Amino acid sequence: MLNFKRLHFSYPGGSEVFKGLDLRIDRGERVVLAGAGGSGKSTLLKLASGLLEPVEGRCLLETDDGLVPVGIVLQEPENQVIAATVEEEIAFGLENLGVPTAEIRRCVEDALGATGLVELRYRAPSKLSGGEMQRVAFAAAYALNPSLWLLDEPATFLDPFETERLHGLILRVPDESALLYVASSPQEYRLGDRLVVLADGKVAGDGPPEEVFDSGLLAELALTEPRERTLAKRGRRGDGVSTVTAVIVNGVMIHDRGEAPDAPAGVNDTLLAELHSSPLMGNIELRLVGVSAGRRHLFEPEREVIGGIDIAFAGGNVTAIVGQSGVGKTTLLEVMAGLLAPTRGRVEWNDSPPEKLLGRIGVAFQFPERSFFADSVLDEVAYGPRNLGFSKSDAARIAELALAELGLDPDIYGHRSPFDLSGGEARRTALAAVWALRPLGYLLDEPTAGLDEISAGMVGRMILSEAERGCIIIVAGHDLDRFADWAGRWVLLDGGKVARDGDPRCWWGDDGEDPWPPPATVRAWRREGRKMENMPGLGMAETMAALSKDM
Repeated sequence: MLNFKRLHFSYPGGSEVFKGLDLRIDRGERVVLAGAGGSGKSTLLKLASGLLEPVEGRCLLETDDGLVPVGIVLQEPENQVIAATVEEEIAFGLENLGVPTAEIRRCVEDALGATGLVELRYRAPSKLSGGEMQRVAFAAAYALNPSLWLLDEPATFLDPFETERLHGLILRVPDESALLYVASSPQEYRLGDRLVVLADGKVAGDGPPEEVFDSGLLAELALTEPRERTLAKRGRRGDGVSTVTAVIVNGVMIHDRGEAPDAPAGVNDTLLAELHSSPLMGNIELRLVGVSAGRRHLFEPEREVIGGIDIAFAGGNVTAIVGQSGVGKTTLLEVMAGLLAPTRGRVEWNDSPPEKLLGRIGVAFQFPERSFFADSVLDEVAYGPRNLGFSKSDAARIAELALAELGLDPDIYGHRSPFDLSGGEARRTALAAVWALRPLGYLLDEPTAGLDEISAGMVGRMILSEAERGCIIIVAGHDLDRFADWAGRWVLLDGGKVARDGDPRCWWGDDGEDPWPPPATVRAWRREGRKMENMPGLGMAETMAALSKDM
């Protein structure tokens, strides 16, 4: 059905993304697309949908059925929603195809029910959480009953329950359709009949997932297989668990020997050496006392999103905030940062309100492009240091070091527009801009969404080093496996309130009655019949080591 022949493509002013790529997807096939950040996964889907045109070669949609409905979900769902309400968004594609009104109504109701969006039908998509917006984009594609599905990391912002629902819908796609699915995590590599791996502008691997895993290709490309598979090997280096895999899954170090990235030439002066190496002076504390906050939606009165929250955070620790989509995680971070005023209660950073600490609270948004405004990546990252009083030259050097810290070579990325980056590159740029501020605390919303394992390892190393420096680190989202590598304290939000708070190992008892789905390490530990009270920690490396002791 979909045939890429000797495909070449490059963005204006950029290097070549595809260098003669050949790939065929037949009707009835479910193909999962994997690859490192910037390998061209999203670009390939845009070429398949006609949003981009190849420089050379062809992208053919081969069918005998005439006009073929194509359902596409982009990496950033807010870039494709245009209607005033969820219901109208789902109906929009059907209306453009000239579907009769009665049939549109039936398809919209079916899509709302299948994706769990019935209660949100009159909400404005632009006012929804990231996960809810992603479900709307998928529902709009689902309503079309497409012959070709093009899904770019459609589960990135979904909570575990909605991810399970989405995967169930994917597995029930009719056999007469074809599906190309960009995986947001290795846990999704088994969703398809084929796993296609992109590298160096071409298809580096193509076959059933288990065969690709056994080939060792993922380790060669600094990618990882699903964590359950790695855990089953018990950390034995001679059993296919490569050095690079062991390094990446720890979430602490990066590159194939666990080394930090080299700083750009000329930036290792006293100013930059002290920027993040010295500990903070004094203890940092963040307190929320009786905090409530709400949002106003179209056609509805203001709705309280979080209510009566009393909680405190101390410097030197990493806390993960989890909960279902729309439960208030992003709202809570915005209140902590002073970006949204609480309707009741108060927020204090060392007895000061957040608005008194301009430039000292680092915030990375769920959709990083919302914070971009500069013409170049280097200017974007240097903007904060300049506002803190650094000279233009010192701010530029700080920006170069920040980019290197997140694995973005300033010589390659510094002069590019931040709006031309891949999703993972944009997220790391936003994190570099926060790191360059040398903040007292980090409030990071979905910091690993769309990142490959190497990139996520860079983020993890930054998070842990900044916690060691004494910063408050709060991460919110649904990346349970990576959060397990970093956070010793987890906060579960439910109904806009704190439902659980503390060491999450006590959440997941031996009886399997879980208040929240556990990460892969906990599932592996319990599968071995181990007692949760004996689990040394949630991290991948320590769990692998503990499971290996009895071998």
